[in-house]
Amino acid sequence: MKFLHSISFAPAHAKGNVREGFGFNNLFDFALSLILSFQSLKKYHPNIPIEFWGDQEGVDFVQSIGLPYEQLNIIDDLGTGYENIWSLGKMQVFRLQDEAFLHFDNDFFLKGKLDDALLNADILTQNNDMGNGFNLPTTKQVIDLLQEEDTIVSIKNRIRNKQKLRAYNFGVFGGNNIEAIQNCFDEVFELVENLASPNVDWCMTVFLEQIYSAEYFALNNVEVSTVIPSNFANPNYGQLESEAPIIHLIGHAKKNEAILADLHKKVKTDYPAFYQKAKALYGKA
Repeated sequence: MKFLHSISFAPAHAKGNVREGFGFNNLFDFALSLILSFQSLKKYHPNIPIEFWGDQEGVDFVQSIGLPYEQLNIIDDLGTGYENIWSLGKMQVFRLQDEAFLHFDNDFFLKGKLDDALLNADILTQNNDMGNGFNLPTTKQVIDLLQEEDTIVSIKNRIRNKQKLRAYNFGVFGGNNIEAIQNCFDEVFELVENLASPNVDWCMTVFLEQIYSAEYFALNNVEVSTVIPSNFANPNYGQLESEAPIIHLIGHAKKNEAILADLHKKVKTDYPAFYQKAKALYGKA
């Protein structure tokens, strides 16, 4: 088992999101989030190596703030040409793995050790998002742009029969069934390569990562486990002191002033050398 982080700068440059900090207000806040994510993984699982995967600029970024990844892996042109499919680089990292892994988003923080059952799962995701009201309009926005194959047909049948769409949040994703992961995301890339145009709505990212993969695993009888149990189906991801077993700064949480104040305080207090280095490089004058 190994842990992974990844960053793809190329699509973010194309969309003008680098200066904004990948959804944060700036690269300083983004750097602090990455630092805290890395340190939370190392704190609770000191014996599991953490690797970084990304384009050259991503590697340069993590080296600039000094995070001691076990290994740095450069992949050229992650997502280039498909800027609206902003997690394509992350999905490329999934399909390139040849051993058990867990990939963590850069705004995902562990609050305790993952138990052995989770580390040994066939597939592990953050939480079950089935029934999320966002899934259906997201899918309807993009599904007709994709060539029909078994998983796409199955999703269309669920819509036709008014069934809830399967989906998982990928704040954490990976597992031990490498063959299933590779096959799933090989199919994703085949769908992308057969798009008539790469200029698709951003909903395509959510659909391919969270909805298509969930249906693929179900169709192929692959067991999926989740970090967040059912009693935390809707945790407040934004509160760093939440009772949820993890924190994931999704959506507007990345720009919430109170949350960011907590993030700055925690990194500055617990990891001052990293804080000062990130501030010197990316902080406001």
